[in-house]
Amino acid sequence: MTALLLEHGPNEWNHLPCAAIGVHFGRIAEGDVEALLMEIKGELVGLATFVVGEYPSGPVPRGFDSHVAFIAEVVVKRGYRGRGIGTILLEQVNSVAVCRGVHTVYIDRHADNTASARMMDKAGFRLLVRYPDPLRRPTGSRDTVVYVRYHS
Repeated sequence: MTALLLEHGPNEWNHLPCAAIGVHFGRIAEGDVEALLMEIKGELVGLATFVVGEYPSGPVPRGFDSHVAFIAEVVVKRGYRGRGIGTILLEQVNSVAVCRGVHTVYIDRHADNTASARMMDKAGFRLLVRYPDPLRRPTGSRDTVVYVRYHS
């Protein structure tokens, strides 16, 4: 999973610091963060990670209870992009979250990352807020956009 993320995740909009990735994947091993994988003919082609009860940063209030989830990473291997794999992963995260009693799922992206915007729209997420985030977004507009999907 780490190799997939490090090889196919970084781009001009998505900076992935190695230390933070190590902590994130350590939390997967501990069961604090969950991961969904997509395989095609035994090849790992996609990954989504999420955590229930947390939102990591920005203007969305902290201190969530277990009825909220945050999708931290979604990555699709080059050569498999544009086939709907990211959208399927997001829909699966939503299904798992609903089964766990989650009412609200958040995800964020760099404001200039239009491919991620399309994927989030297709999976039923709606724009919630855009805010300046120069420490996480050193290129382009330097803004973060937060999307939300509500479940009743």
